Amino acid sequence: MRNIPPVQRPRKVATPSATTPSPSACAPAPPSSKAKTSRYYYQLYNELDAEWKPQTRTERCYLETMVASQWLLARVARSEQRVYMEVGFGERQFALLAQVDKQRAHLERSFRTAIADMKQAQKERSQQHAQPSPQPAKPASAPVPKPTGPQAPPPDYVMSEGAETHPVFCSPAATDSR
Repeated sequence: MRNIPPVQRPRKVATPSATTPSPSACAPAPPSSKAKTSRYYYQLYNELDAEWKPQTRTERCYLETMVASQWLLARVARSEQRVYMEVGFGERQFALLAQVDKQRAHLERSFRTAIADMKQAQKERSQQHAQPSPQPAKPASAPVPKPTGPQAPPPDYVMSEGAETHPVFCSPAATDSR
C-alpha cells in the first residue's frame, strides 16, 4: 500500500468586522502554535468546567458549546488582527472585517445562548432534587365543614339531563364515490 500524504486544503480566513476594530473583550488572543492552541482550549475547558460543574450529558454539551465559542472568538480576534496588519486599507479590508464582525456576533450569541441554557438546565436539576417526595394521602375521616350563612336559591331554569340526538350525527354515513 502506498503512503499518500494528506491533501492540503486552503485555510479559510475568519470572518472580520468593520464596525468593531478591537478584539472581543471576553476572548483573549489565542496562542499561535497548534500545541499552544490545544493547551489553550483545554485550559479554557477546565476553567469553565470548574466554574459550571456540569452533572448531566446535556450540561456537558452546553459547556462544550461555551468553550468552543470562546476558543473560536479568540481565533476570530487573531484573524482580525491579521487583517489589520496584512491587508491594505480599502474595500477588501472592509469586506474581511465585515465577515469577522458577522462571525463574532454569531459566536457571542452562541456563547450567551449556551450560558442561558446551562443556567436553565441547572435550575431545573436543582428543583428536581429539591422537590419533596410525595406525601401519603391523609385519611378522609376529617369531617366536611358545613357552610354557615344563607343558601343561594335554586336557579329558575335547569337544562335537561338527556341530550337530544342531532340530525347530522344520526344520519347514515355517506358512501365514498371516488
